Amino acid sequence: MKKMQMIVVACVALIGATAWSGLHAAGTLDGPGKFMKYGCHRPDGGSNSLGKYLQENMMVDVLAQLTKQPVETVRQQVREKHFKALLHEYNVDRETFRAEMRAKKIAQINQLVTDGYLSADQGKAIVDKMEARAKRHQLMVQLIEKGIADGTITQQDAQLLMPRRR
Repeated sequence: MKKMQMIVVACVALIGATAWSGLHAAGTLDGPGKFMKYGCHRPDGGSNSLGKYLQENMMVDVLAQLTKQPVETVRQQVREKHFKALLHEYNVDRETFRAEMRAKKIAQINQLVTDGYLSADQGKAIVDKMEARAKRHQLMVQLIEKGIADGTITQQDAQLLMPRRR
């Protein structure tokens, strides 16, 4: 009887290991740690969509606020045109738009901390990371502009150095 139990346990373990390796080979898992740590993580999962929709809605909201247009009007125009074209059409400065987006994101992070979805340390870490990225971007722009002005780099070199916006 014990021998039979050991055989059944061994078969179940073998089937489980085979299924695990099959999922990993199929690309369903992003790595052994992610599957166990976050649950069934899939690269095309809902969290990516959630972030995308939050960002889009926030951008529409900020542009509507800056242009004094109804949100639904701006949302429809965003579906039809490229966002940069809309900023140009409404004569909205990109830096002004960035500053408003940053303020809105920080307010949202603070609300998540207040509601208990994020700890104070997590909220601070997110804001610190945003600020560090903004400083790096600003420094890179300054260095490139200085390089163009003193002839160290060409305009084509500058295009290669600046990251493309997604």
